[in-house]
Amino acid sequence: MEELTLNKNPNTKLKVLITGANGFVGTNLTDYLSNDTSLDVYAMVRPRAPVNFLHDLEYSGDKKTEKRFHIVEANIKDPESIDKIVKDMDVIVHLAGKVADWGDRDAFFMFNVDGTRLFLDAATKHGVNRFIFLSSLAVHSFSGHHYDDETTPRDVANFAYGESKRKAEDLVYDWAELSSDHQAASVRPGYIIFGPHDKNSYITALNGILTRNFGFVNGGKSLISYIYVKNLCYGIKQLILTKQIQGAYNILDGNMTWKDWVNSWTKIANIKPLKLSVPYFLLALVTGVIVGVFKLFRIKKSPLLNFYRISIPRRDLAFVDTKMNTQVGYEPPYSFEEGQKEALQYYYSETYHRLKESMKKK
Repeated sequence: MEELTLNKNPNTKLKVLITGANGFVGTNLTDYLSNDTSLDVYAMVRPRAPVNFLHDLEYSGDKKTEKRFHIVEANIKDPESIDKIVKDMDVIVHLAGKVADWGDRDAFFMFNVDGTRLFLDAATKHGVNRFIFLSSLAVHSFSGHHYDDETTPRDVANFAYGESKRKAEDLVYDWAELSSDHQAASVRPGYIIFGPHDKNSYITALNGILTRNFGFVNGGKSLISYIYVKNLCYGIKQLILTKQIQGAYNILDGNMTWKDWVNSWTKIANIKPLKLSVPYFLLALVTGVIVGVFKLFRIKKSPLLNFYRISIPRRDLAFVDTKMNTQVGYEPPYSFEEGQKEALQYYYSETYHRLKESMKKK
């Protein structure tokens, strides 16, 4: 991999701004990039956001006197606050946005599309020439994918999150066309991202697996792509440093059937394999009723079952990251087993912490 060597201040560290740094991927990426002494990392969070866990990672050494990164605040809806933090940056890694499988369509587009536009405008204004956007494989429909690559049409429909990511990708690509100096990439991780600092992502499904409250759809025969969050961070770092980037990049560790995936977790956790399976048509009928009730009463919280959640395991959603392999030289540095062990350790520590907090309140 030929690395990027030029920035606005060649004799200083490369300044990298990470938006949404207090999220699952953002926390891991901030920690990961801060281990590289050639990078000066700025972790953007929204004003008054809970960042205690970032403060735990902020300093290095026993004396806690040397900062590993800088925490900065900005509102994704406020151009002025964005303008202030983008100034003097060399690279923007844009993670901030609304990530959910249920919610108001306008909210998805406000955060994921309009928010991305504001950061791109600020990048243009201040001469930031490299922009890396965290997108999603949800830009594709759930009609079935068998080892597809980045050239696969983005045909998502009737799913606001995926549609907003597709629109934001278009903004990023248009920005790249504005100047020959602009370098831009959209990162599409495996559908399942797992690892430490996960509050609302795969950890919910993992809890269902480990408490035996999880069932397969159609016997768990369909394929799903996955990635350990630290491998994702490694791939993003490569896109920060490699000399040329352009377009979409899938980043994943591999693909596995849902049955094999779940059984790998029950095996490492030393519990019995799960066997419950429900036909999709029956699950769809039940989900339709539940979703209808939630919409009728305008309930904002997602129901336990919605069509996104049951569509993911219905058909193969297997992808490949040939572009990352051939153009960037990506190979996952961490094994699947290493990722599982760390994810489990974090899950157990979080479970213990929640139990301890609940006992305090009694």
